[in-house]
Amino acid sequence: MNWTALSALVVALFLARFATGVIEGILFPAGSLGQLMGLSLLFVLCLAVFAIFAFQQQRRPLLNAAVALGVSIAMGLALAVMYGSRIQSFPWSVVAVQWTVMAISMVVGVSVGSVVRRMSRSSANA
Repeated sequence: MNWTALSALVVALFLARFATGVIEGILFPAGSLGQLMGLSLLFVLCLAVFAIFAFQQQRRPLLNAAVALGVSIAMGLALAVMYGSRIQSFPWSVVAVQWTVMAISMVVGVSVGSVVRRMSRSSANA
Protein backbone atom coordinates (compact mmCIF):
# COMPACT_ATOMS: atom_id res chain seq x y z
CA MET A 1 0.00 0.00 0.00
CA ASN A 2 1.12 3.48 -0.82
CA TRP A 3 0.60 5.21 2.53
CA THR A 4 1.41 8.67 1.19
CA ALA A 5 -1.27 8.42 -1.49
CA LEU A 6 -3.64 6.87 1.02
CA SER A 7 -3.12 9.75 3.44
CA ALA A 8 -3.68 12.29 0.67
CA LEU A 9 -6.91 10.50 -0.29
CA VAL A 10 -8.16 10.56 3.31
CA VAL A 11 -7.48 14.30 3.53
CA ALA A 12 -9.18 14.91 0.16
CA LEU A 13 -12.24 12.93 1.27
CA PHE A 14 -12.39 14.84 4.54
CA LEU A 15 -12.20 18.15 2.67
CA ALA A 16 -14.90 17.00 0.23
CA ARG A 17 -17.21 16.06 3.12
CA PHE A 18 -16.46 19.33 4.92
CA ALA A 19 -17.07 21.41 1.79
CA THR A 20 -20.32 19.56 1.14
CA GLY A 21 -21.51 20.28 4.68
CA VAL A 22 -20.64 23.97 4.45
CA ILE A 23 -22.24 24.41 1.03
CA GLU A 24 -25.30 22.41 2.07
CA GLY A 25 -25.70 24.50 5.21
CA ILE A 26 -25.28 27.86 3.48
CA LEU A 27 -26.75 27.49 -0.02
CA PHE A 28 -29.23 24.63 -0.06
CA PRO A 29 -32.77 24.91 1.29
CA ALA A 30 -33.72 23.11 4.48
CA GLY A 31 -35.61 19.86 4.15
CA SER A 32 -35.56 16.89 1.86
CA LEU A 33 -34.64 18.82 -1.28
CA GLY A 34 -31.63 20.36 0.42
CA GLN A 35 -30.50 16.96 1.68
CA LEU A 36 -30.91 15.46 -1.80
CA MET A 37 -28.87 18.29 -3.30
CA GLY A 38 -26.21 17.80 -0.61
CA LEU A 39 -26.03 14.07 -1.29
CA SER A 40 -25.72 14.76 -5.02
CA LEU A 41 -22.87 17.19 -4.37
CA LEU A 42 -21.19 14.67 -2.06
CA PHE A 43 -21.47 11.99 -4.74
CA VAL A 44 -19.93 14.19 -7.43
CA LEU A 45 -17.08 15.44 -5.25
CA CYS A 46 -16.20 11.99 -3.92
CA LEU A 47 -16.47 10.46 -7.39
CA ALA A 48 -13.99 13.03 -8.70
CA VAL A 49 -11.60 12.42 -5.78
CA PHE A 50 -11.74 8.64 -6.21
CA ALA A 51 -11.38 8.86 -10.01
CA ILE A 52 -8.28 11.05 -9.75
CA PHE A 53 -6.85 8.71 -7.13
CA ALA A 54 -7.51 5.60 -9.25
CA PHE A 55 -6.02 7.29 -12.31
CA GLN A 56 -2.76 7.81 -10.41
CA GLN A 57 -2.78 4.51 -8.49
CA GLN A 58 -1.71 1.53 -10.56
CA ARG A 59 -1.77 -1.25 -7.98
CA ARG A 60 -4.99 -2.24 -6.22
CA PRO A 61 -6.83 1.08 -6.43
CA LEU A 62 -10.11 -0.34 -5.09
CA LEU A 63 -8.48 -1.84 -2.00
CA ASN A 64 -6.59 1.38 -1.26
CA ALA A 65 -9.73 3.45 -1.80
CA ALA A 66 -11.74 1.19 0.53
CA VAL A 67 -9.11 1.52 3.25
CA ALA A 68 -9.07 5.31 2.82
CA LEU A 69 -12.86 5.44 2.97
CA GLY A 70 -12.84 3.38 6.17
CA VAL A 71 -10.23 5.67 7.75
CA SER A 72 -12.21 8.73 6.65
CA ILE A 73 -15.40 7.36 8.21
CA ALA A 74 -13.53 6.48 11.41
CA MET A 75 -12.12 10.01 11.59
CA GLY A 76 -15.61 11.43 11.09
CA LEU A 77 -16.97 9.27 13.89
CA ALA A 78 -14.13 10.30 16.20
CA LEU A 79 -14.80 13.99 15.49
CA ALA A 80 -18.53 13.48 16.03
CA VAL A 81 -17.85 11.89 19.42
CA MET A 82 -15.38 14.61 20.43
CA TYR A 83 -17.52 17.56 19.34
CA GLY A 84 -20.96 15.97 19.54
CA SER A 85 -22.13 18.14 22.40
CA ARG A 86 -21.22 21.35 20.53
CA ILE A 87 -23.05 20.54 17.32
CA GLN A 88 -26.71 19.82 16.85
CA SER A 89 -27.81 16.22 16.85
CA PHE A 90 -27.84 14.56 13.47
CA PRO A 91 -29.97 11.52 12.65
CA TRP A 92 -27.87 8.40 12.13
CA SER A 93 -30.06 7.38 9.20
CA VAL A 94 -28.79 10.41 7.27
CA VAL A 95 -25.21 9.53 8.20
CA ALA A 96 -25.75 5.96 6.95
CA VAL A 97 -27.12 7.30 3.66
CA GLN A 98 -24.06 9.56 3.31
CA TRP A 99 -21.75 6.60 3.88
CA THR A 100 -23.67 4.61 1.27
CA VAL A 101 -23.36 7.47 -1.21
CA MET A 102 -19.61 7.65 -0.53
CA ALA A 103 -19.25 3.88 -1.03
CA ILE A 104 -21.11 4.01 -4.33
CA SER A 105 -19.02 6.98 -5.46
CA MET A 106 -15.91 5.01 -4.52
CA VAL A 107 -16.86 2.07 -6.72
CA VAL A 108 -17.89 4.27 -9.66
CA GLY A 109 -14.96 6.67 -9.27
CA VAL A 110 -12.34 3.95 -9.05
CA SER A 111 -13.87 2.24 -12.08
CA VAL A 112 -13.85 5.47 -14.11
CA GLY A 113 -10.30 6.36 -13.06
CA SER A 114 -8.99 2.88 -13.87
CA VAL A 115 -10.66 2.84 -17.29
CA VAL A 116 -9.33 6.30 -18.16
CA ARG A 117 -5.83 5.26 -17.04
CA ARG A 118 -5.97 2.15 -19.26
CA MET A 119 -7.30 4.15 -22.20
CA SER A 120 -4.61 6.79 -21.88
CA ARG A 121 -1.94 4.12 -21.61
CA SER A 122 -3.22 2.24 -24.67
CA SER A 123 -3.48 5.42 -26.75
CA ALA A 124 0.07 6.38 -25.77
CA ASN A 125 1.32 3.00 -26.99
CA ALA A 126 -0.54 3.21 -30.31
